[in-house]
Amino acid sequence: MTRNNWLPPDVFAVLNAHSHLLVTAWGGQVYLVGSALRTRDYRDIDLRHVLPDKRLAALFGTAEHPMLALAAQIQCSAMSQWLGRMCGAKVDYQVQSKAKHRAETETADAVALGWFLAAVWVVCQFDFDAVCASCFTF
Repeated sequence: MTRNNWLPPDVFAVLNAHSHLLVTAWGGQVYLVGSALRTRDYRDIDLRHVLPDKRLAALFGTAEHPMLALAAQIQCSAMSQWLGRMCGAKVDYQVQSKAKHRAETETADAVALGWFLAAVWVVCQFDFDAVCASCFTF
């Protein structure tokens, strides 16, 4: 069996769940990239939040506005710290434009995060509603 990453399952689950929150809040897609995909001796966990170019510009501006670039750096630093505390590992979170992500990353070198939780939530919510309905029927 081939592994698609070397993260412990509990770390992957936490990052997947929190990536779903980030995608819900800002859109785009969060990807696991870097050495954690290739080796068990990874130094940190690289996450890239890929946003459409217009969305990224709306949130953080363009290169002509250095203070907005500073806002993006603060955002990335805060998310790296938060995700690291949530999963207990060193995380390098960066926001990236879709164009830059395509230029730097092969499709095989990225694992999308955040989508699985949404599917699980739909199934659990459906079952939960059915269970509740049967429990409270007299």
